[in-house]
Amino acid sequence: MIRKAEFTSVWDDGKTKVTTSCEVDLKTREIVAIEKKEADVKKLDYQYITIDGKAYPAINLNDTDDFDEKTEFWFE
Repeated sequence: MIRKAEFTSVWDDGKTKVTTSCEVDLKTREIVAIEKKEADVKKLDYQYITIDGKAYPAINLNDTDDFDEKTEFWFE
C-alpha cells in the first residue's frame, strides 16, 4: 500500500529543516518519489518522514547496514 507522506531532513545542528512530499510503501517501508528541493546547507543531522502526524526515522541504506524494519523507513 502506497501512502503520501512528508520527508524532512534536518541540517546544520538543527538550524535548517527541509520538508518535501514523498510516497511510502507501507509493506516494504521504502520511501519513494521524494520531492527534491534546493537548500544552502552543509551538514546533515538526521532525516525522518511524517505519516498522519506521526514521525518515523528515515534511513539511507547506502549509508548504513543497520536498519530496524519495525521502527524505521528506508530509501536509496
